[in-house]
Amino acid sequence: MKDRQLDLLSWSPPVQVIPFPFAANIGKVRRVAVVLDTKQGKAADAYWRRTVQPMADRLTRAGVSQAKVDRQITQFTDAVQQELNRLAFLTSSSRTPE
Repeated sequence: MKDRQLDLLSWSPPVQVIPFPFAANIGKVRRVAVVLDTKQGKAADAYWRRTVQPMADRLTRAGVSQAKVDRQITQFTDAVQQELNRLAFLTSSSRTPE
């Protein structure tokens, strides 16, 4: 046991990817909500897919499990929906009754 030397320079810890949560990226959430607020139907669906797919692909390439990717996209979706609700409330409350 005395003659055995540990090679600490070749040891590497297990990799753990900790992505920045998409839902916490308030700037992106607000930009997406503002754009979605101006689109309807197929145009809104196409914009949403063009926005979310690269996000999911980036996480997948980084080695994040599919369950975690799905969770990130769901949380981002919820954040965008909340922002859309906030925008709708601000719009409706700024209208003055006639």
